[in-house]
Amino acid sequence: MVPISVTGVFPLGPENFLCALLHAPDQGRFLPVWLPPVEGAQLLARLSGASPSRPGTHDVLGDVIAQSGRGVNAIEISSYYNGVFMATLTLGDGTEYDLRASDALVLAAALDESVEVDETVLAQAGVRISAADLSTYFNLNIDTGGDAAEGDSASGDAAADAEFEQLMRDLGVEEGDLGEEQ
Repeated sequence: MVPISVTGVFPLGPENFLCALLHAPDQGRFLPVWLPPVEGAQLLARLSGASPSRPGTHDVLGDVIAQSGRGVNAIEISSYYNGVFMATLTLGDGTEYDLRASDALVLAAALDESVEVDETVLAQAGVRISAADLSTYFNLNIDTGGDAAEGDSASGDAAADAEFEQLMRDLGVEEGDLGEEQ
């Protein structure tokens, strides 16, 4: 498992859908998690320091966990399949509960708990974002450890990139076949 932090919730695209941008600094990757409108607004409010005047579902669940005496052992984004993230809440006694990723993020914020992501999920859905793009699109100033120079690995795994390049060449695809960026 890899520790992640929520850098924020951002409205993206022409529809302004809410996206939680999670950062795994040790891996140099970001994990974009699209949120339903209600949970996105709840997470955004919690990250802004707002607390609800009346307890919401996540607050009640947090109270039930606290009063049970079992506590939280882990909140994890545990798998990713067909564009859908799955999360797991593990209590102190080892009992596991399946959660939507959006609920896991809101619950973690309500309980002030950390969130971790499975390394496989990060490899499947994580992206690298340059410091310039973070500043331009998200108004974030995060040191990404230096932006990739031309020729650096796109995926962060130079050996895998070389294997993919060889596969494409074996299939008869050359760089010139891909066209130029406009």
